[in-house]
Formats: sequence, C-alpha cells, structure tokens
Amino acid sequence: MAACANCGYANTPVGKRSCYRCGRPLEADSSTSIAGPPVARPSWNAAQPVNTWSQAASYQPAVAGSLVYAKSSLDQRELQMLESEMRGRGKNLTTAYLLWFFLGLLFVHRFYLKRGGGVFLAATLISIFLCVVLIGFIFLFILGIIWLADAFRMSGFVQEYNGTLEGQIITEILAARAGGMRMPYGAGYAAQPAPYAPASYAPAYAPPMGPPAWTPTHRVPSGGMATWDAPDGSRPPVSQLPGDVELVVEGSAGDWSQVRTANGWRGWVDGRLLTPRQA
Repeated sequence: MAACANCGYANTPVGKRSCYRCGRPLEADSSTSIAGPPVARPSWNAAQPVNTWSQAASYQPAVAGSLVYAKSSLDQRELQMLESEMRGRGKNLTTAYLLWFFLGLLFVHRFYLKRGGGVFLAATLISIFLCVVLIGFIFLFILGIIWLADAFRMSGFVQEYNGTLEGQIITEILAARAGGMRMPYGAGYAAQPAPYAPASYAPAYAPPMGPPAWTPTHRVPSGGMATWDAPDGSRPPVSQLPGDVELVVEGSAGDWSQVRTANGWRGWVDGRLLTPRQA
C-alpha cells in the first residue's frame, strides 16, 4: 500500500499509478508508504472550517483510472447532481452527426465538440477563395477526406468530451464536499454554509437638534423695510419688517439677501438697505 503525497489517501496496490481520491500520480517513495512515517490526512468533515478555495484548487480532474472509484464514492444526491449536469452540459452523438451531415465542410460538428472547428472553417473558406486559381480544389479535397474521417471518429470524440466533462464535475463535487462550499452549478451542495445575513444594528441615539445658533449680522433700517418670498422685485411684498430688527444674512442673489430673524422667520429683502451690525 502507498499513501498519496497530496491528500494522504491509502492506495492499493502499491503499483497503482494514480491516487483513487484526487487523481495525482503516485510516487515510488518509501516516505509515502503506510509503513513509513505517518502522513497527515485532511479532514473531510464539511463542518470543519478549512481554506476552501486553496483546497479546491489542489484537486486535479479525475483521470480515467480513478474516475470509476471517484464516482462510486458519491452519495445519491451527488449522483443526481452529476447526472443533471451531464444532461445539460454533455454532448449528444445524434446532434453531432446531424451537424456533420447538414453543415458538412463548415465543420460545425467540431465547434459543437470543441475540437478546433475555427481552424477547419477558416481552411474551408480560404480553399473556396483559392478555387479561382484551381489550387483551392486540392485543399477542398483534403478537407473532404477529413470530413469523412470524422464520421468514423465521431463516437470517440463524443465519449472523450463527455468523459473529460464528467471527471471535471466529479472533481468539483469532491472539492465542494471537502470544503463545504457552494457548488458552482446546479442545485447546490447539501453541506452549503449558511448564507450571509448582515447584522442589524440599532441606530445610535442622537439628541434632538435645537434651532441654529443666533448670531445676528445685520440690522433693519430704522424706517423698516419690505420683505418678499422670492428675490423678484416684480412680485408684491409679503410683509414689512419693523426698524432696528436684528437679522442673520443666510444667502444672496444679486442685490437680494435672504435673511432670518430670531424667531426663525425667513424671507428676502433688498440687501443694499441692511445695516451691518457692529461687533
């Protein structure tokens, strides 16, 4: 028996080339054997806090030799997730053949299977363009042979794509199980952490604000002055301020000044008539 240097899983027989659990190649090193020094093994308890992303990144896609074992270690819920993802993301042989037959030398079936369809499409278009000098027919003949050969290799293309995809999904499921993190697809994983809920805080007590500080800056002329509700002389005045009333100038608009009295009243007056208050 030999222990994996990556995850510590005990693999048997010793001559196996890759780890059953993580898919890493096994090294023929006595320091990793069960008879040697004990190897620290990670805890697979999803409730235990771990560095989920670094642990998930250490997983490599399952290789063919360990795919069967990895799949057999999934529970019923995880198998349902795997089947659902394969139905949604896997490739269908019938669809591939239909694309191969109807879209022929455009090599759309290779786009579908992610096998360099862009290169073959570009080669087809260039060959059609070169047909004006006859050499393009030679290239089209070569591409036609490749197109016919794809018909015999289509089943292998689909199996290879789906096998790689299944290994990636199983790797993601195992990584999520180890870290207890949310799956990046599907219905999620049973051991998801509780969603973040921001804490509710009671607002800090704020004492009621009193009226603004009263520090008069100007005085009404002794004869009094008219006031307006807006800085517009074409409108009639709305009131008359008595003489010698102290005011605070809060703003201005040309010759107009917005003033406030000690009781909080506000209005507009002719700022040229105000008398600055002596300090």
